[in-house]
Amino acid sequence: MTGTDRKNLDQRLKKAYGVKSAADVVELYDSWADDYDTELLDELGYVAPRLTAEAFCRHVPDTNALILDVGCGTGLVGKELHDAGYTHVDGLDISNEMLARARDKGAYEALLQADLTLPLDLPDNHYDAMVSAGTFTHGHVGPDGLDELIRATKPGGLICFTVNEGVFETNDFPGKLAALEASGVARVVEQERMDYILNEQISAMIITLSVR
Repeated sequence: MTGTDRKNLDQRLKKAYGVKSAADVVELYDSWADDYDTELLDELGYVAPRLTAEAFCRHVPDTNALILDVGCGTGLVGKELHDAGYTHVDGLDISNEMLARARDKGAYEALLQADLTLPLDLPDNHYDAMVSAGTFTHGHVGPDGLDELIRATKPGGLICFTVNEGVFETNDFPGKLAALEASGVARVVEQERMDYILNEQISAMIITLSVR
């Protein structure tokens, strides 16, 4: 990567961590879609999609399950699941340009454009499981975004998602998880730290919830 390319990537990362609104998120990812996979995977060592898919597969071994990839972006998690034999995966993202790249991967049955900070146009108790990598992070989706995912997941279904280490405590994800358990809405099946973006030395928490 040339110095100019690295400067451009650093500017994109700064924007990603500094977005203030849904419009900012759409503008960022629409403009990033063409270079996203190369820059994130090759230059930054973005391992979250692979590690999240591996964790999901451990918890949801049924390859016929109806799955929603939340904040699917260019389809990196979906491709991992497709390669592992999962046949019914939908993707949801706020950026139409990212969804277009996800469509090219051929890993999804349906792709939906939606803002995860708003109510989702999804039926109650619809999906067997959900997976999400890189969505719960700086300026993107906070812990209350879990409510809609839980609503659209069948009782007994699982939600496997990452939370960037930089927002896990400051955005009070522990408090949200405790509240979900106390209310009987969901139960934490597993929670552990994992690698996230290797070359930036960023970690994440990966959490698996069982919906009740």
